Amino acid sequence: MTTAPRKSGRGCFFYGCLTSIILVILVAVGGYVGVRWWFNKQVIALTDTRPMALPTVEFSQAEADAVRQRVDRFDKAVEANEPSEPLVLTGKELNMLIATVPDLATIRDKIHFDIEGDRVKGAISLPVETIPFKWLQKHKGRYLNGAAELNASLSNGVFQVTLQSLEVKGKPLPEQVMTGLRQQNLARDFYKNEEGMKVLRKLASITVADDRITIEPRNSE
Repeated sequence: MTTAPRKSGRGCFFYGCLTSIILVILVAVGGYVGVRWWFNKQVIALTDTRPMALPTVEFSQAEADAVRQRVDRFDKAVEANEPSEPLVLTGKELNMLIATVPDLATIRDKIHFDIEGDRVKGAISLPVETIPFKWLQKHKGRYLNGAAELNASLSNGVFQVTLQSLEVKGKPLPEQVMTGLRQQNLARDFYKNEEGMKVLRKLASITVADDRITIEPRNSE
């Protein structure tokens, strides 16, 4: 079952970081799919008039509270530059946070996570008008519904998110399009955000392995 949202503190490090990263990725995926010369002619075929129903996650209040408390402890330690153990989260736990934390409401119902091995998989349902291209605004009310598979890492101060596969309406994009997309760092615009850079400077690494994402602060124990 789901739980009622709880009010979170202002200036929360982790939730602000997660929201920024996911929004950058969602917009980047939509933007790269929206290469004008290709997408503009196929926008109707590639989008839907309704958002896609994303998978639901079953969890208890106790599970949600336990995850939230772990994140809050990590958050406070990182903001205060105090030693902390790495934060380790499964795909289910990420979905639990998105479903219950008010600070993550902007990405709720837009993405659902699965983590398999060293890959992050996401089902996405993105309103076309949220993709920042003026020529797409005439298609307001349509949705980019699909599934993406990503690699994500932070090492030596370099944050990278690369797209490995992307399906739209259950069909993979043409390989000639995917070849170019795989070469792009979807997180590159994150470096333009001052708050985003403050986040990166506080983290030593982000790794995805064994069906989990591990975030290690610079001041780890």
